[in-house]
Amino acid sequence: MPFLMLNRLFFCFALLLWSPAKGTAAKPVEIKKSAVEIPAEYQQRPRVRVAITRSSEAVRISSDSPFHVFDGDGHTLFQGKRLADTAVRASAQGIQLGTQKFSHPPVIVDVGDGKLRIGPRSYRDSLEFFQSEGGRLIVVNEIALDDYLKGVLPLEANPGWTAESLKAQAVVSRTYALFKMIQNRQESYAVSDDVISQVYGGMSHEKPSTTRAVDVTQGEILTYDGKIFSAYFHSTCGGSTTRADFIWPVEPHPALQGGECGFCKESQHSRWRNAWTPAEIQKALARGGHPLPDIRGIHAVDIDASGRARNFEIQYATGKIKVPSNDFRIWMGPMKFKSTLIQTIRFEGGRFIFQGRGWGHGVGLCQYGAKKMGELGYTYKQILDYYFPGARIQKLKSQADLPPAETVQGLQS
Repeated sequence: MPFLMLNRLFFCFALLLWSPAKGTAAKPVEIKKSAVEIPAEYQQRPRVRVAITRSSEAVRISSDSPFHVFDGDGHTLFQGKRLADTAVRASAQGIQLGTQKFSHPPVIVDVGDGKLRIGPRSYRDSLEFFQSEGGRLIVVNEIALDDYLKGVLPLEANPGWTAESLKAQAVVSRTYALFKMIQNRQESYAVSDDVISQVYGGMSHEKPSTTRAVDVTQGEILTYDGKIFSAYFHSTCGGSTTRADFIWPVEPHPALQGGECGFCKESQHSRWRNAWTPAEIQKALARGGHPLPDIRGIHAVDIDASGRARNFEIQYATGKIKVPSNDFRIWMGPMKFKSTLIQTIRFEGGRFIFQGRGWGHGVGLCQYGAKKMGELGYTYKQILDYYFPGARIQKLKSQADLPPAETVQGLQS
């Protein structure tokens, strides 16, 4: 199932860290904010910018709908009744759309209420094309936040789960997306379409059950003391969630302190076991900046209240070092090294055998826990309160909630 790939690789923060080998100076770590004020322009159903391609030589687009092509200033470059299969690429002259070259990116293709295709996927609204600093093609889908979620939920949750668990996921995913939109508002896009943000498949992956969950919770986000926070989620906590600031370099947050979860025991990921040779571990550590010779022992240390290791102690030929546990998990491969909630590590048959519980980083919403709570009759609001204690649901304004243009002008005069 696609959602199981999301053992919550919100580990992207870990990729920003570099843990140096012994004898080198550590780079300072930036502690990121875990909560922010919601600017006025983000309180009225904002549009999200999603990078769907970040480093391509070219893509092919098409549409059966009427289309307009604009430049970055909104000037029409050309338009038509349908867009035949057309190559778009970054060139030395700027952006090339078919045979036409435009020297002042971005180039924006808009289909209104229609749909645009890139390969096997279809997207709503508009696609924007521009170049990266390295001259590669970046493609951004700009779309209404709730329409974006309709392409996220089928890949981040199981569409066959209960309506209440899907509604909980919709609120969490909307909160996470809006937080990133505010955090990255100076960037060329807010989120990507992969596990670094939330997996997004466009219109092609929308399902009736997940679309209903988005519609029923329209505009609902989680806040704490009036501020939006980064609402994380993961597949299976293994019995207890943990603190966000124990996993990533973020400020401690009251709703992200972790706690006992008694609902995910039936998950197939509640227990896991995998093995690696010393050579495989050595390669993984080298990728993380630790080229250590002759790995001789590994120990889970600095255990937190949830039972997770905050660090791993690595013994090698001439000494030992500590590495952050989530970094180590990423270097080892989070699809196989499923969590840092380690029960045992033993060396047997020439391999280090790890046994652990859960799948994912363990912060915020436990998806399998939410699944079970939905089956037991809990509402989505009770599910959210369980995993984000003290948070409240706040609703963004819709266009229908806004005063007429004449009233707004009258208030300003």
